This record gives sequence, C-alpha cells and structure tokens, in this order.
Amino acid sequence: MINPITAKGLIRRYGDATIVNGVDITLQPSTVTALLGASGAGKSSLLRMIAGLEVPDAGTVSLGDTPLSGPGLMVPAERRRIGLIFQDFALFPHMTALDNVRFGLADMSRSDGEALAADWLVRVGLGDRLQSYPHQLSGGEQQRVAIARALAPSPVAILMDEPFSGLDPSLRQDVREAAMAAVKEVGIPALIVSHDAEEAMMLADDMAIMHRGKIIQHGSPDEIYSAPVSPRVAAALGTVNDLQGALNGNGLVETAFGPVAAPAEATVQRYRVIIRPEAVKLSAQGRSDATILSVRRIGHVYQAEINANGHTLLAWSADPVSVQPGTTVSVHFDEAGCFVFPAE
Repeated sequence: MINPITAKGLIRRYGDATIVNGVDITLQPSTVTALLGASGAGKSSLLRMIAGLEVPDAGTVSLGDTPLSGPGLMVPAERRRIGLIFQDFALFPHMTALDNVRFGLADMSRSDGEALAADWLVRVGLGDRLQSYPHQLSGGEQQRVAIARALAPSPVAILMDEPFSGLDPSLRQDVREAAMAAVKEVGIPALIVSHDAEEAMMLADDMAIMHRGKIIQHGSPDEIYSAPVSPRVAAALGTVNDLQGALNGNGLVETAFGPVAAPAEATVQRYRVIIRPEAVKLSAQGRSDATILSVRRIGHVYQAEINANGHTLLAWSADPVSVQPGTTVSVHFDEAGCFVFPAE
C-alpha cells in the first residue's frame, strides 16, 4: 500500500529567524503537490525536513501511521526511502549513466541492479545512453539520469527542489514531461518546490503557496488561480495589475480604468483591486479615455501598457491590430479575473 506523507506543525529556526512557522501539509499518493513562493519563503527548508535532511525544531512528519520526525525521534534520511531530485544533478562523473542509477540499488545483485537501472533509463528516454558518462550527456539527459536514479529504488515518495530551473528552456518541457510521466507511473506522493508559477500550475495536481514560513493558501492550481485569498497569492501565480479603488455606492469599486463589482459584504470604503492582464478587455467603443503607450510581444500574446489619468495598466491580447501604440481605447474587465480586497 502506498501511504501519504503528513507534516504537522513543522517549525524550523536558524538563529533568531523562523524560516518555517507551523506548517501542516499532506502529500497524497499519485498526487504532485507544488510548493510555490518567493526565495526565502521556507520552501526548501520544509522539503528538507520532510526528507530527513534537517531536524525540525517542532512538529512531526509521518509516513502513513509511521512517525519519521517528532519529539525525541529523527529517522535519518537514508532510512526514509524518499527519493530526492535537486537542481544540481549530483551525478558521479566517473560512472556511466547505468552505474549512476545502479548505485542506489546496492541491496540487489549486480545483474538485477543493472537490469532495473537499464529499465528506468529506458523509461526516461535514455535507452541508448546507458554507457555514456555525465560529461557526454546534455543537461536534460543528466537530469533524466537523476530522475531514474531517484525512482529506481522504489521510494515511498519523491521530493524535487527546483529540478528543472537549471535546464535550457528548449529542453525543459521534454524533461518535465518525462519526469512527471515516471512519477505518475509509480503512484507515490510527489512534492516539487518551485518559484516558477507557470511550471507549478502545469505540473501540479495540488498547490501550496508559501510566504514567510507559512502556507497562505492550499488547493488545486485552478482553485488558487480563480479564487486567491489575498493580493499576495494572486501575484504569486503571475503578472497582475494592482489598482486602488473606492466604493461608489452602487455596489461597485471605482478604479482609474473603470468599475469592478464590490465584494458581497463591502464593509470598508477603500479597496485594492487585483486584475490579471488577460481580464483587461480593450475596445474602441464607450468611454475612451485610456491611451495605449507601448506594445510588446510576450510569448504567444501581446502586452499593451495603457495609461489613464497618470495610472498604468497591462493588458494581454492575442490580436496585435487591436493594441496599436497611440490608440485611445475604453477599458472593460472580465470579472473572473478581478479580485477585490479591503485596502490595508
């Protein structure tokens, strides 16, 4: 049976600084959980406590009903059978790809270990590179070897810390797909630490946003993207416009670019209005008091910078014709991409 890994009340301090502050999280079987947050949020420290690489100052870690960390207890990392993948591939330079994977299979006979290692290298698309040394492999191929090495010993879970951030963008997608296919195949809990929101949403079934050592929202990527609980969470998942607004008495919050719906229970006068660029709709019809200042291509969309009364707004459009610099436009908002919070 494949068990979940559960962390409760984890705290980690370095000197006077509390890096992880009372975190609860459960990693479920057959589920990829993404831990997203800025540098210093505590993501890697949390992963290292779950892995057994760091001792919690408080809290517990368990595998199913089996305690791994807690008061007076610390099962060392090598006995937890948790696979680890880091940005640094950490391959042995004097060993072939096959021997690097076989290294973690010391309890098997040489022939059985080689057969299993070869099988995993085939699964990650390296069946023709078994006898290659790390210096003969590309960065993407080296990371695939690291993935095979982590999964070959049948770990109880897999933890990944920025595993793809060091790869060239042209390689990253293929390596991510190979890694996630392999992880899903074995059905174990998986945790991936990232500061790349697009990558996290692409890979994860479950997501936790960390800030200053705490998880500030936890749910599916779609839930968090569609209903962030704070401006910080909304901004963690990509570019946003952050506007000021005031309640106008008609159930609307008025901004420099037009109104948005007020919260159901509007109890204050001033609000922060967070608007995703794809929710900004431009038109030549209506109140045309905004001007497009510049247009730049951002991947598959065009990003227009818009000015109104000294305030700026970013809008994304797939149509370059409708976002020409110097054009005067009216601005409307798709409410699904607008989030209104009381001003602090």
